[in-house]
Amino acid sequence: MTKALDIGCGPKPKNPFNATEVYGIDVRDDIDRGIFRADLVVDPIPFPDNSFNFVTAHDFLEHIPRLIYCPQRRNAFVEVMNEVWRVLEPDGLFMSFTPAYPNPAAFRDPTHVNIITDETFPAYFDNVNRWASVYGFKGAFQIISQEWRGPHLMTIMRKVAAPNTPQTEAIPDVSMHTPPAHAAATATAPAASNDKPKAGSVEEWNYKLYHDEGSHALDAETRRMHESWFSEDTADFWRHERMMEPLFHCLSHTHNDKWLTVGDGHYGLDAIRMMRRGYKSVLPTNISGTFLAEAKERGLIPAYSEENAEKLSFADNEFDFVLCKEAYHHFPRPAIALYEMLRVARKGVVLIEPQDKYADPPVIPGEDQPSYEAVGNFVYALSRREINKVCWGLDLPAVAYKNICDVYLPGVEYVQAKDGEPLFERLKAETADAELKAKQLLIKPNVLLTVIFKEKPDQATIDRFTQGVEGWTFRQFEGNPHLKRTRTW
Repeated sequence: MTKALDIGCGPKPKNPFNATEVYGIDVRDDIDRGIFRADLVVDPIPFPDNSFNFVTAHDFLEHIPRLIYCPQRRNAFVEVMNEVWRVLEPDGLFMSFTPAYPNPAAFRDPTHVNIITDETFPAYFDNVNRWASVYGFKGAFQIISQEWRGPHLMTIMRKVAAPNTPQTEAIPDVSMHTPPAHAAATATAPAASNDKPKAGSVEEWNYKLYHDEGSHALDAETRRMHESWFSEDTADFWRHERMMEPLFHCLSHTHNDKWLTVGDGHYGLDAIRMMRRGYKSVLPTNISGTFLAEAKERGLIPAYSEENAEKLSFADNEFDFVLCKEAYHHFPRPAIALYEMLRVARKGVVLIEPQDKYADPPVIPGEDQPSYEAVGNFVYALSRREINKVCWGLDLPAVAYKNICDVYLPGVEYVQAKDGEPLFERLKAETADAELKAKQLLIKPNVLLTVIFKEKPDQATIDRFTQGVEGWTFRQFEGNPHLKRTRTW
């Protein structure tokens, strides 16, 4: 006997695997037809663990929001995938059949709030990458097949044991909580375990980093990549230094200022790099504190705070500067986050983000197109024009911009940034080629460095931007003529 569950089944559960018993989940129940009521946006699947040989979702997952507040922040789509994995028996099959990007059918329906791509399941929920583990995914699937059926993408995947998780173990509840105020941002040591490696060893740290309560279990390859981020001699570190170096030079006089980093969830790496450059007070924040807590335990950062960028817990002007590097474009409502950063900053906000290729010269010809990451978020790229409007609207005194070209090559995390290293030499050559083409206006730089000033900068600061590192554009605004009486600068 085999059992199947069709989630979001409507009036009649579908049975593509020809199971002998078929059940359904929908927002309206019909016991006679084996349909049970549950709103899977907020409710669990009302069946025990390991109940089904098959779970199917026809034209359903696109209706599950990726992020909700009810009232706490929840990753609803990830939770549904957790539930599917939980109720499947070991080696059970899950079939997703959904309109997907880039087909217009994925976008037409106004209730489609979860845009699936052909990379969503292989990259985020499979047993190799499991990138969704960062967002609370506890299971793992082996991708069996994936094919297009008209506008629909049909993906069949098999439940497999999650890394370091017994296959019969139930998925623990995903903890949803309100981010605490920064004053209470301390990490409690996880409970001891009988099977931990030898105290003080590298193996013990790796165990703590990925397996203690509150940490996400990472597969070996993801663990290797995470560990590479702490090395300062890699080609990947060289890439990130290229983005930060112009700011380090022009804002070198701010070493004694109070800094906040936003969206710094990768162990507070932005804050770590700043502190190693002599910045004395840098507080890293992120909406999830999992890896920040690990960095604090390791002694890499003295403190951290779990913060929703749209509602920072800090007082007005509590920090001198705020830095947001490669996080703004992930935010669902980045404009709100920017105004929050400007609220808590006294002197200015620094952004290092993807450049909008359809705004600012040289403009890419043709109709603008959206860009999405495999996890489903829209990539909210920045433009100078957009930042100028923020400055004009808030009557701010000045802004500085610099474009750079960033090139990523697979494997740069694992090779040294030294002459003669083939991958590093290729990275340098392709980066130099891109910078040359950008100067010739043949391509558009893909990264925009921005400093928004809340206080009028002094002449020495202006000179650093206009006479120091090549490529900066410094723009001072005359200000709203109707607000001169109330202007602080």
